[in-house]
Amino acid sequence: MMDLNSTAEHLQLAERYELLKLDLLEGARYGRPVCPLLAGDLATVAEQLGLEYEAQEFLDGLQQKPAEPEPGTLKIRGVVV
Repeated sequence: MMDLNSTAEHLQLAERYELLKLDLLEGARYGRPVCPLLAGDLATVAEQLGLEYEAQEFLDGLQQKPAEPEPGTLKIRGVVV
């Protein structure tokens, strides 16, 4: 059985991991490049949680450019119509 201190630490790490992901998504939403400091923090926290693979997939997804709409389509406020 886990003791309360280790459970609390795990929950704090999980919360930090999710907040870092949100910070990175917010930057991507406005077209900013991935911040290396936030990416490094995410990788460190992910390592402590055993989520290295998921974190790397997340960061790789942020660095991919969105697909361009097909010619002849209209893009309004980021939505292809």
